[in-house]
Amino acid sequence: MPIDPAAPEAPDPPDRRGGGATADRRGRWRILAGGRFCACPRHRDTSTATQGRCQAPSLADPDAIAWIYFTSGSTGVPKGVAVAHRAARNHSLLAEFVSDIRPEDRVLQFASPSFDAYIEEVVYAWTHGAALVIRDDAMMGSPARFFDRIREQGVTILDLPTAWFHFIAAGLDTNEARAALRPVHTVVFSGEAARPDAVDAWRAAVAPSCRLVNVYGPTECTISCTYGDLRDPDSAISVGVAAPNTYSRILDRRRRPLPFGTYGELCFGGLCLAEGYVGAPDRTAERFVPDPYGAAGSRLYVTGDRAMLLADGTIHVSGRQDEMVKIRSQRLELGDVEVVARRHSGLADAAAFLPGPSPSPTIC
Repeated sequence: MPIDPAAPEAPDPPDRRGGGATADRRGRWRILAGGRFCACPRHRDTSTATQGRCQAPSLADPDAIAWIYFTSGSTGVPKGVAVAHRAARNHSLLAEFVSDIRPEDRVLQFASPSFDAYIEEVVYAWTHGAALVIRDDAMMGSPARFFDRIREQGVTILDLPTAWFHFIAAGLDTNEARAALRPVHTVVFSGEAARPDAVDAWRAAVAPSCRLVNVYGPTECTISCTYGDLRDPDSAISVGVAAPNTYSRILDRRRRPLPFGTYGELCFGGLCLAEGYVGAPDRTAERFVPDPYGAAGSRLYVTGDRAMLLADGTIHVSGRQDEMVKIRSQRLELGDVEVVARRHSGLADAAAFLPGPSPSPTIC
């Protein structure tokens, strides 16, 4: 369960309610004050010659939980999403379809540990023998600084939140940016709808030699469950098609399938699905439902996204069917904001809403 020590502290962190946590000495006080801890053992460097070799038994269990990520909750209490190794392994296969990743690649590790894209970047790299290049503060000042660091570190794969994909698009028309991007063969972005002008700027800068891939997926579908290559200037901006071992359905409010080209609620099934919400069986049953059109025992995750499916499998997403919003690629329930606001002693009540489209959206 990754936790970002730099993230703002919650008044009552949900992460600690599950029991103990492991942290280093420096981060211990910052992460889970008041919780139980398991000490991190300190290991000295030891030559491999002194360790010996043995046939260690495999502990692999596809049903075991690989990680838990907390997402925004409509009641103001974040939900812990438990992902099994089965889904985690299936997600690692997506890298082969998205980026043609190889051991000699260098993948930018951009996301905060509190965002599930962090796991995606780590899984992309380490399951394929590639190196991780850790983002530093120097990269965040401007597009020019970002591209300088990309060039210095020899990055070949970028995995960016859409908000940052938009931000650095303004700096793509420089010789320095083009030089930095020359070794890059794949740019992956995700988190929210991409602006056409930003996509066009990236296409002009890197296509056709570089893949430009839009991926989509809620935490409940193991980070990313669709992918679409947008380097072709004639291709429409969409979230692409379902990932390997994953399928999509568009259903109406009565959970009946809708024809191609008709908007309804987007649902996913297959190996991408998480096990459910930790300690919340009712919420799990509400969002992870039996698939009446699939094999016996199969499930669907009901995303709450409004979308349509085309005959070629391409998915077009158009907003939400509930009060969830996205701010700079971060998924938020307005109920979360209201609950925190009501804790202020000077307020009797609170209501949160997101005004109309804006380059810099702000919750009011």
